Amino acid sequence: MKSKLSPRRLPVWMRLWAALSLIAAVASPAPAFAVAAAAPEQSPAADQADKPMLIYDVKQEKVVGAIPNSEDIRREAEGWLKKAKSITPKVKIGYDNGIIIRIPFEPALPVSQAGLSFQCRDLFVVIPSEKKQNPQLLAFSTEDQTYIYEGNMKAIKPFLEKYDLMHWLLARPKKQPAPAPDTRLGNSVKQ
Repeated sequence: MKSKLSPRRLPVWMRLWAALSLIAAVASPAPAFAVAAAAPEQSPAADQADKPMLIYDVKQEKVVGAIPNSEDIRREAEGWLKKAKSITPKVKIGYDNGIIIRIPFEPALPVSQAGLSFQCRDLFVVIPSEKKQNPQLLAFSTEDQTYIYEGNMKAIKPFLEKYDLMHWLLARPKKQPAPAPDTRLGNSVKQ
């Protein structure tokens, strides 16, 4: 008996991990041999702008937006990591709804948190749609280590509003109001 394994039957965490890998692969720089023929040395700000911030919708399972990366975004993400005091004990990084924001850092962002020091090359902010759950910050180091921090929604919400990303979290089917009862007397009164 053949077993058909569709992407929808894979566990949510496995689909999420595949999506994160795809986002990282799509946005990764070209191979070194292709860069050798490129123009002269660029400034770090120009390198930062070449790698956009990507927004991935978990429910749609696709990248739904890209925002040009900037020094302002870098500073905000650095603040989130500073406010995350410890590595999360939560293992679950897969959700059925929400967004994932990928922020690449060029040059790498130095991080010293929870007794760890590393150079962060990418930060993935996993924001579930459920209001009671805090976002998780997945920091990928230049040494290919992954650090998962518990984020703070209050710290991230102004960023989401500034870049008009809240609608991805609030995009739920609206409940249709029940139709108003027919108050006309036309059917009950004889003329």
